[in-house]
Amino acid sequence: MSQIYTQVRKLAEQFIEPYADELDQKKRHLRN
Repeated sequence: MSQIYTQVRKLAEQFIEPYADELDQKKRHLRN
């Protein structure tokens, strides 16, 4: 069970990371 969870989490992180970076850049842009 935990192995599956770890695999899914890794996939989710790979999928979400680019979007998180984009959100980060937008937040920085709003601050500046």
